Amino acid sequence: MGRQYLVEDELAERIYRFLLDFAAKRDISLMYSPLRHVAKCALNGLFVHSDINLIIIDTDLPLAKKCFVLAHELGHYVLHRRYMNPIWAKAYWSKDCRSWRMKKEAEADRFAGLLLDSAKRSVQSETGRGFSESY
Repeated sequence: MGRQYLVEDELAERIYRFLLDFAAKRDISLMYSPLRHVAKCALNGLFVHSDINLIIIDTDLPLAKKCFVLAHELGHYVLHRRYMNPIWAKAYWSKDCRSWRMKKEAEADRFAGLLLDSAKRSVQSETGRGFSESY
């Protein structure tokens, strides 16, 4: 393994800690589960809004992917939690609402990109190192 990958791994860990801190400040619990095996679909993460706010992340993902998935699920928390209720959840997973669901996923993806950019800048300023685009 080259030095560049060691630096990127260290930075990815710092970015993940940044995201964990972001979640903790908002009282969001995290859980890790083999989602792809349990859900039997390509589910990498899930935000659950009820009495507690919970993000579940697939345990089998590499760290860089976990960073994106956590940022994406935080996007659902920030952008969509006020709308989440049992009726919303039923509509969300309905085949009839596919375009609406895709819009919500795209919104969470855009939020994740912005949050990851902020995390990268924060980590770079702490370390004084550059960061290659691996996210």
